[in-house]
Amino acid sequence: MRISTLVILVLVALFFSAAFLTPQKEEVKIYYVMDPLCGWCYGFSEVSGKLDSALGVQNIHMNSITGGMITGKRIGPIAPMVDFFKKSYPTLEQKTGVKFGKGFINGTLNKPETIYNSIPPSIAIAIVGTEKPIQKLRFIRAIQKAIYFDGIAPTDTVALSRISADFGFDQKEFYTKMKDKRYLEIAQKDFRIAKEMGVKGFPTIVGEKNGEFDLINVGYSNFEKVHQKILNWINQ
Repeated sequence: MRISTLVILVLVALFFSAAFLTPQKEEVKIYYVMDPLCGWCYGFSEVSGKLDSALGVQNIHMNSITGGMITGKRIGPIAPMVDFFKKSYPTLEQKTGVKFGKGFINGTLNKPETIYNSIPPSIAIAIVGTEKPIQKLRFIRAIQKAIYFDGIAPTDTVALSRISADFGFDQKEFYTKMKDKRYLEIAQKDFRIAKEMGVKGFPTIVGEKNGEFDLINVGYSNFEKVHQKILNWINQ
């Protein structure tokens, strides 16, 4: 049995009209905006890992951005913050489950001359994010642990380069890249993006749909709460 030309034309017309009438799926992106010197971001490290895995199941990648918490005039000795850290870290441990190590408690906090500067660790993160992006979030967690558990100084580029060896980098080459202005510019671009998103504190989860940013979660929350907020935002 032959189908008439008219029927074929009708079917073709219906097909194309349905294609054009079907709403296009919004492009969804999730950003984890943090700073390597943010204590609450250290506390959020396990949550960020769980979120990345959970979102990955839905084919949504969580992009990590360094926010530049201690830059410019804020860079300086840790001395003014020592008492604050000593009073606050037990609360942070209790709420988040992370542990601050003796290297930080008995080391860094007893060296008030230690310079706090977000830029060197952010450069290291930029290197890994550029060359091995799939390793970026895990590298962030390694840097946080090195600073707040092992007690390395944030400006110790040799120690930061040493961490890179666990991620398949040559330490000497990584150390050389730490001085490359290209990676500084990448880190500074992250700082600017965080400001454009309206981020004023860390950690912050930001959602983007078709170029529009929304602050989904600001500050520390457990995995279940943050994940549900992200799902609610995606489905709204």
